[in-house]
Amino acid sequence: MQDPSEDPGVLLMLQLQGGEEAAFDGLLAMYQGPVFSLLRRLLGPGADLEDLAQEVFLRLYRSRDRYQPEGRLGTFLYRITNNL
Repeated sequence: MQDPSEDPGVLLMLQLQGGEEAAFDGLLAMYQGPVFSLLRRLLGPGADLEDLAQEVFLRLYRSRDRYQPEGRLGTFLYRITNNL
């Protein structure tokens, strides 16, 4: 398994945990497309994907203090997406 500290998403999440709010913009830039694509595959084109994607990132932001870098951030984010 890849060392989580080598994942750019993990590094951005750890920066966000440390109070660097600008790191959230980096997370959005990195994962917005993949989250939107996953939601489209799961729910189809008729769903309100923009609102759902916004909720995914809101949940990611709210979980910043509890986040533990045990794997890739993409896996954590996709779990949030699937749970939503």
